[in-house]
Amino acid sequence: MRGVIETKPGGSRTYSMRLLKREVGQFAQLLLGGDALGAAAALSVPPAASVRSFRGPEREREAVRRTDLVDRRQLAHVLESIRTNR
Repeated sequence: MRGVIETKPGGSRTYSMRLLKREVGQFAQLLLGGDALGAAAALSVPPAASVRSFRGPEREREAVRRTDLVDRRQLAHVLESIRTNR
């Protein structure tokens, strides 16, 4: 899941994690505390973040494709190198 935790390198070969979504932490506490009824209730509550607009998956993919543009000359050169084994 994206945007749930943030990891940072700590000391020698260690990492520290920071929880970015409060709801996930509250839900984990309910589950670890053995409160299954409270956890089920937490699942039925909609997330606190408001949704301002929705862009369908195709528009999102299109936006990503536009940001990942490669220079066409460079791409043509790479493809030509692959085809001619140079």
